[in-house]
Amino acid sequence: MKDAVVQLSSAAPRVRVLDRPGPVKAAGARAASAPGGRAVAGIQAAASALRRAGTPARPGRAGLLVLLCLGVLACRSGDVSESTPAPAVGAAGNTAAGNTGAGGAAARTVNKSNDGYRPRAAEPWHIPVGPKLAIAPGKGFGPIRFGARLDTIERLIGEPCEEKREEAGKLTCRYSAQAVDFVLDNGALTEMRAHRLGRPFKTGGKPDYGIFNGSFENGLAFGMVPTAARELAGAPKSVRPVSGDNPYHTVEVHEYDSYSLEFDRVTPDSVVLGGVVLRAPVAPGAPPAPPATTPS
Repeated sequence: MKDAVVQLSSAAPRVRVLDRPGPVKAAGARAASAPGGRAVAGIQAAASALRRAGTPARPGRAGLLVLLCLGVLACRSGDVSESTPAPAVGAAGNTAAGNTGAGGAAARTVNKSNDGYRPRAAEPWHIPVGPKLAIAPGKGFGPIRFGARLDTIERLIGEPCEEKREEAGKLTCRYSAQAVDFVLDNGALTEMRAHRLGRPFKTGGKPDYGIFNGSFENGLAFGMVPTAARELAGAPKSVRPVSGDNPYHTVEVHEYDSYSLEFDRVTPDSVVLGGVVLRAPVAPGAPPAPPATTPS
């Protein structure tokens, strides 16, 4: 079988190589793979492109500006050090010494920061944290329902109580980032509270409550003025004014069958929905549950 010989026509146009890549040294390859190497490689590539386009070897101010911008864009957005979140501190003034509940028994506060625990999210809590908790009066917050035990609450929230407070035979489990409190009576959940952003978690300093990750099914949400809240929730059974100042600056409470809406004065001319309290349903024939206490 004869070998076919292909002869190129002498009239074929010649191809001119404008730029021929040179060998890459091992040190250069290592530098490109190191932190910040991407920026160097990007600048070198940009310089090569400028040479091919006929740009002088020593670019002027415009050329330097282009190279600088490419170098900035090549940097990784993750190359920013983050500070360690500050430990959460329990409520001041609620220690076993000197603070007593309504029945005269001393209130005991357990702060998880004392044993090395830290909240999983860094403050300030300006994004919703934790599971989605739809507010369902008579039932609970999302999957957390009345009658639940403490271990169930912690499992569904995803972390231990940030603070535990025992007072008058009741245990309160509190979370600042999730902006929720759970009150247990004889080991069973009987009351739940949700708070607006910025309500103080403890007196005398930070942290504050964060953004509650949930709302009513009817669209009622924190920050609404009383008239807007009434249009969605309907007329309350009663409106209870709150006299005197308190940590949340609550000025009135609207009572409904199984929940309460607390309205806070956030500015001299602005009163908005700042708290929601759900109460466990009362068994037929049992006396009605007392209204939720307002912080003092």
